[in-house]
Amino acid sequence: MSSQLTTPTQGDNTSEDSRSKRSASFQHYLDITWMMPKVDVEAVLERLSFELQRDVSPKSVSGDEVITYCPDHHLFVKREPDLPKWSVNKVSGKTQCWTEGRGSNLVFTVARVLDKTPKQAAMWITKCSTDAELDRMYYSGFPKRRRVSEPRSVLKLSAFQNEVLNPVVLRSGYEFFMRPVDKLPTGIRRETVDHYRVFQRTWGYYSNRVVIPTFSEEKLVGFSAIDILGEDEWLKRHPGKKYKKVLFPSGMKTRHYLFGADDVDVDARTVILTEGPREVMKLRQEGYPNAVALFRASISNEQVSLLYKLRPQNVVIMLDGDEAGRKSSMTVGRKLDGKFRVFVAYPPEGRDPKNLNYQETKRCMREMRRLKDLRK
Repeated sequence: MSSQLTTPTQGDNTSEDSRSKRSASFQHYLDITWMMPKVDVEAVLERLSFELQRDVSPKSVSGDEVITYCPDHHLFVKREPDLPKWSVNKVSGKTQCWTEGRGSNLVFTVARVLDKTPKQAAMWITKCSTDAELDRMYYSGFPKRRRVSEPRSVLKLSAFQNEVLNPVVLRSGYEFFMRPVDKLPTGIRRETVDHYRVFQRTWGYYSNRVVIPTFSEEKLVGFSAIDILGEDEWLKRHPGKKYKKVLFPSGMKTRHYLFGADDVDVDARTVILTEGPREVMKLRQEGYPNAVALFRASISNEQVSLLYKLRPQNVVIMLDGDEAGRKSSMTVGRKLDGKFRVFVAYPPEGRDPKNLNYQETKRCMREMRRLKDLRK
């Protein structure tokens, strides 16, 4: 279900169905003082404790602060908290983890730990059963507030620095890397996802996407935000909008970078060229760490220069195993011919490197052929 909070106006004749299609900004949940008069924080924490099947029920109350164990501590530091050093304010809904110095609010905390959108979390907290009920609560709390779009700054790379430093992936994100919707299983495991500092968005422009950062010389230069819903479900939630499987941040020029280049050994015997970041992730998992992604099925002059700096003895092109992938492999190979010893490895028909297990990848590499032999 798409997020929506409609703007009621006097004499508005717009149908409920039409209004329900309007998307709400995550900004509605940055300031949640509009809902807090209706929220029993201690009761919410008791319910949360039941849902999570671990103790996050209130431990003490100091003024407006309710203190307990941090509910999402494990998502940030990969372990449960030892002491009750997390608080939530009953008036503002703001939260603070005192061991990490990390602040948030009750809606975003519930959204993370229960794998919900902010709107779903707000409905869970307030026990609102309908969109209209949540709408009324919102506009009674902020009678003059109107819909606002997500700030443009969120499209810029600088808006994601904190999430790269403290990546959080929910259950649905890890599931996507193992078994994407309506696609062949990829089997990319949790530890591989964590190695690449992937994080997940449940709100805003990149909502329902896993975000794979791209680094160049240890500096964050961009990312690939991949839809985890599938095209049909995404279009249901975003009627009238154009679907894109992968989004990039504003200003990122993918042709200037090779995903995974920082992990590649200089002077490596072999470097594998793939199309996307997930292929690199899977190849590393299957024992081929010297792999880079082009972000597309073609290679730019800038990427050729980056590859040249790595000085590999051999370059293996491994794109998708279909007719388009085969044609693209030859096109990329011609651009590299004369600069490297170039080989082409073809995955089985209808497959690509992220769909191959260890034995299949090994067979694919064993059957690779020199580019000059393919051109005869």
